[in-house]
Amino acid sequence: MTKLSPAKKISQSVMKAEENKPVKAQKVTKKPQSKANEFGLEKSKQAAAKKLDEIRSTVVKITKNPRGQRTFTLSNDQLWKQKDADRFTAKEGDEVIIIRGVFDSFRMKKAGTNRLIQVKRVQ
Repeated sequence: MTKLSPAKKISQSVMKAEENKPVKAQKVTKKPQSKANEFGLEKSKQAAAKKLDEIRSTVVKITKNPRGQRTFTLSNDQLWKQKDADRFTAKEGDEVIIIRGVFDSFRMKKAGTNRLIQVKRVQ
């Protein structure tokens, strides 16, 4: 009979205890969303690489904070906030295009113009 060191005895007892534990199945439920609804909310770069490069929508409501930054509510129920105080002439009812940029950034422009502002998805 071979003598085991205390460390080996402990590791063998841990292995035996792990073998006897029942394994619980984990149920994963994920709410299905369309690519347009997920636009701007991706957390990983791999997920963002598989997504849309731009979306088009109509502005439903615009609010402005004291710093001059606007918050845009779009017809697809998305909420986008202007990151800087640059001038932007979109009005309610105008079609806007939100374009994915580099380093997880997004830019918004009014359809038919070249003026871009930086935006961040809030909701």
